[in-house]
Amino acid sequence: DQKEQLAQLVAELKRVLNQIAPQQAAEAETLARRIGALADEATVPSPDREAVRELSDIVRRAAARLAPTVPTVMTLVASIIELVAAIIK
Repeated sequence: DQKEQLAQLVAELKRVLNQIAPQQAAEAETLARRIGALADEATVPSPDREAVRELSDIVRRAAARLAPTVPTVMTLVASIIELVAAIIK
């Protein structure tokens, strides 16, 4: 099920974010909050597609700030955004 897969990817991303260096903790926390908002919006019965698109862009930018030190963040975020797109079709 796609929603279960989304929950697993979000949980994996949060685990990765918990291991980020203290100087990037605020950015990691922001990304975790935004990814949660994206997942929440994508899984409601009637998601707002425009909000999902905007949140996806915001999440992508937040992940890009962490990518130089934790490249797996971008990979996970890309997978999450791709899955969200499939869910809201």
